Amino acid sequence: VADNIYESDVVVSPFVMGLLRPKIYLPLGLEGEGRKYIVLHEQSHIQRGDLWWKAIAQIALMLHWFNPLVYGACYLLGQDLEQACDEKVVACLGSTCKADYSRTLLAMSVANRHLLTPLAFGESGTKQRVKNILQ
Repeated sequence: VADNIYESDVVVSPFVMGLLRPKIYLPLGLEGEGRKYIVLHEQSHIQRGDLWWKAIAQIALMLHWFNPLVYGACYLLGQDLEQACDEKVVACLGSTCKADYSRTLLAMSVANRHLLTPLAFGESGTKQRVKNILQ
């Protein structure tokens, strides 16, 4: 669609993939304000280097697969990365977009309940993310 943004009818939930040349993948037919919110969110993952942090976390899990504290730390890292990107989107667009952004987040999480994709827009922890956005 544009520079590093791709659309596909196979993609169920928006996500970012690639360490050296990250690309944003969107479901086909995503339009309007929701699309803008999602692209901003995914671009903030790229700008912040979140893919590298997730890769480091995966390496830590491979080396310490037996340690439940590492699993917990990786889970919390994922939650923090998502919350930071949510906050960046709200900061860029202003507080008037909070309700619409939350609705977009809920729509993506409902449509994607069973998909486990790293750095996906509708990833787990939706309830807490929406609470944080609306505060």
